[in-house]
Order: sequence, then C-alpha cells, then structure tokens
Amino acid sequence: MSNTHVKTMNINATILLTLLWISPLIVHSQSITLDSCLAAVRKNYPATDKVALQQKINGLSQENIRTAHLPGIQLLGQATYQSEVTRLNIPIPDFPKIEPLSKDQYKIYLDVSQTLYDAGTMRIQTGLQELSSLLAQKQVDITLQAVEEQVVNYFFNVLSANENTAILNASKKVLESNVKQLQSAFDHGIAKQSQVDVLKVEVLRLDQSLIELAANRQVAIQVISLLSGLGLNRQAEFVMPDDISLYPSTFTNRPEHQLIELQQEVLIKQNALTEAGTRPRISLFGQAGYGRPGLNFLSNAFTDYYLGGLRLSWNISSFYTKKKAQDINLFSVEMAKADAAVLDKNLMSQYTVLAAEIDKSEALIAKDKEIIALQLAVTKASNAELKNGTSTSSDYLTELNGEIKAKQQMSLHQIQQQSAKYKLKILTGN
Repeated sequence: MSNTHVKTMNINATILLTLLWISPLIVHSQSITLDSCLAAVRKNYPATDKVALQQKINGLSQENIRTAHLPGIQLLGQATYQSEVTRLNIPIPDFPKIEPLSKDQYKIYLDVSQTLYDAGTMRIQTGLQELSSLLAQKQVDITLQAVEEQVVNYFFNVLSANENTAILNASKKVLESNVKQLQSAFDHGIAKQSQVDVLKVEVLRLDQSLIELAANRQVAIQVISLLSGLGLNRQAEFVMPDDISLYPSTFTNRPEHQLIELQQEVLIKQNALTEAGTRPRISLFGQAGYGRPGLNFLSNAFTDYYLGGLRLSWNISSFYTKKKAQDINLFSVEMAKADAAVLDKNLMSQYTVLAAEIDKSEALIAKDKEIIALQLAVTKASNAELKNGTSTSSDYLTELNGEIKAKQQMSLHQIQQQSAKYKLKILTGN
C-alpha cells in the first residue's frame, strides 16, 4: 500500500473521530424549552399508546353494533319424542284412512330475519360506544396532565440550580481572586494567614454547595428525560420560559371536568336506551326447513317447507324496571354534577393559592432589586477595606454572603413566579 493511501486513510480516520467527538456536543448544545418537554410528554409517554388502541377498539365496536341491521341468520334443528300425537279416528266414506303421525319427530331449518324498526337502539348504542372511547381518551389526558405537572416542577428545579450555580461561581471567582491577593500580602508580611484561611474555607463551602446543586440538577434532568423520552444529559441547556399572561379561573378545559361531562352524557343516553327497551320491535322473517312432519300435519313423511312474514316482539316486562332504572340514571347525573362542583371548588382553591403566589413574587422581586443594589455597594466597599487592611476576612464574607443570598432570593422569586404561572396554565387546562 502506498504512503499516499496510508496518509489518506489516516486523514479520513481523523476526520471521522473528530465528527464522532463533536457530534454529541452539537446535540447537547441544543436549547431545551419547557414547551418542547411538554410536547415530548404528549408524544412519547407510554400512556399515549392507549389513545391509538382505543380508537381501534372503538372502530371495531362500532362495526359490531352496525351488524345489528344486517340480516340475522340461524340454523336450528331438533329431534323430539312425544307421548301422544294427533289422531283422526273419524271414518270418512270414500276417503283413505289417515295414518297417525309418528311420535318421533325431526326438523332442521334456516331462520332469516331483518330488523325494520329497533326503537332507535342501534343509534343509541353507537353514541354510547363513542362516548366510551372519549372517556378512555380523557383518562389518558388526566394521566398526561399529572406527568406534565411533574415535568414543570423539575424543569424549574433545573433552572433554579442553573441560576444558583451561576451566582455561586461568580462569588467563588471573586473569592479566589481575593485569596490570591491576601496570599501575596501574607507572603510580604502584610496580612495574616488566618485571613487567607478564612477565605479558603469559604471557597470550599461554595464548592460543596456547587456539588449539591449539580447533583440536584442532574436528578431533575434525568427525571425529565425519563418522562419526556428526550434523552437529555447534563450538557443540555435549559431556557427560561417566556412570560405568560394569567388565565381566567375557568376549568372547563380540564380533562377531569370534561370527563365528568362525558359521564353525564353517558347516563342520559343510558336513560334513552332504557326507554327504547320498552318499545316494540318489528322485523321481517323467513324460514326454510326439512323435517317430519312438515307444514302439513296430516302427512307423516319427511318433506321440505318454507314460510315468511312480519314479526312483532315487545318485551312488556321491561316496564317493571323502567322507572327505577331511569331514576337511578337521573340520580347518577346529579351525583356527577356534585362531583363537578367539588372539582371546581378544589381547583379554585389551588387557583387562589397560585395567583397569590404570583402577586407575592412580583412584590418580592421589586424589593430584591433594591436589596441587591444596596448590597452590591456594601460588598464593594467591604472588599476595598479588606484589600486596604482596614477590614477582616470575616467582615468581608458577611457582606459577600449577604450579596449571594440577595441574588439567590431574587432568582428564587423569579423562578417561583414563572413556575406558578405555568402551573396556573395547566390548572386551567390551557
């Protein structure tokens, strides 16, 4: 193999390895938004598979219901032995003697019927099946909504960890700079070793806090990745959601609310089905058979036969339970309405808490900005005094920790506000 070929292969291998190395970085650099996570939950969470399966079940069930208007076909047969048969013992002049029928009798026949009027039963059953399918889909929506609420919580946990990490890293950078300056001052006999050690201890404490934040962040990312199926890792960049408007305190878009409404519709249709059960049915029918005796009961021979006509069937006994069954359904409708009222009360209480949380955070953020502005000035002055030797490390750390706390508080309040807004969005079914 020539040197040129070897060099070409080495170059290609280098390019391939480089692409393999940078490709994860390209993927990881993608921004992760809350909306994309929620959309992924709707797409990838296992419960969503039930929707497609339920649609298939609904289609097959609807087809089965429609078969009620297809001709009904039955093949029937029987063989009997009876203790007595009809006999004609009256002598008739110039008429041959009629042999008695056999006590063993047989028949096999095909019965075909076609419904002409079913009192609307098929239409009602079709509607009930459609409602059943919608109920199953709403159950899936309720499951997904609970998962979405978890994703929102963990998403903002990641954002909170990111903000606090940035604040602590900035403070750590300042501390490390001060450690170097004090160490230099100590080396020249200007500062004490204890002052340097105090700052070093604080750097180590910040490292501990950063370790905790990184661990919490990683757990939150892993849970989001599991629930959404996005395959995220620690390099994923989470973006603060845009500010959203508050939603009115109406909950008709909530899947639980829609589920209760569908349940009421089911009960109303069941009432109509009960009513239809008390009405007569009309159908055409025809029979074709072979047996002994046939339609001629004076003949003891095997013969074929046929007959047809109009059939009326009316289950009169259905009136016994009609009123009670309808009352049960009506009471069940009232119970469903009570469930809806209880749901609205509970949701309204949650809405009140979240709305108050948003208003409180707004007021706190305004104060946080003032506190941070003042604390930055105090910390800057304390830092200058430390460098001039007119202040101790402990005094400076007190002010620096005050600055860190003020920034963390504002970050916490901002994230709490956005989190409450998104929770309110989900709460109202939007």
